[in-house]
Amino acid sequence: MRRILIVMVKAPRFGCVKTRLAADIGMMAAWRFYRHSLNALLCRLGRDRRWRLVLAVTPDRFAAGRAFWPRWRARLPQGQGDLGRRMRHALQGPWRAGDRVVLIGGDIPAVEVVHIDHAFRALARRPMVIGPSADGGFWLIGIRHCRHSGLGRTELTAGGAFSGIRWSRPDVLQRLLANMRHRPPLSGECLRDVDDAADLCAARSRGVYPRLCSCSRSLGSNSTKLHGRRRISS
Repeated sequence: MRRILIVMVKAPRFGCVKTRLAADIGMMAAWRFYRHSLNALLCRLGRDRRWRLVLAVTPDRFAAGRAFWPRWRARLPQGQGDLGRRMRHALQGPWRAGDRVVLIGGDIPAVEVVHIDHAFRALARRPMVIGPSADGGFWLIGIRHCRHSGLGRTELTAGGAFSGIRWSRPDVLQRLLANMRHRPPLSGECLRDVDDAADLCAARSRGVYPRLCSCSRSLGSNSTKLHGRRRISS
């Protein structure tokens, strides 16, 4: 049994990340926020040896690229399709039966090691876990791959749990749960990502933003390029 933590990320290219936030605070400020917040998150969560951290990267070509990512960081392409299809692809992955797989976004500055550990512990007692977000969606979803199937197929990876969902709307979690035959209990603290200026102000008010620049290296910066080609295998 392995613990796999997947972080869904976009390659930190200028003008291609946090476009809604950029409309509020400017393209340069949004780009810097994304690089620093993602780097801080990977610093916090990537040091813990209780799980293996894997980046699910979009666009796909940057999963094997020479820039942006630390050389030791395992990564895989998100694949094509909407967010639901890409999450299902990452959750199914090359994982083995019995593996516990937790997936989060790369833009949740408040997430801590204790939140991830709580999710993995919950998967020891149940086959699925969902962390609700403050905007009506979810910030974490995790599954325990079935031991009776070599593919580890679950309701999320094999079924239509992600079908028909209009993403970035306040009823995302409600629709996800409605699509499931076996509704999992919600677990963990209600967190939120940063999509616009209001979210950024909320993060600052909770004392999250000041620690975002705690790591010295910035993803995608011109002065420090982090190289590597490591890919995922089973």
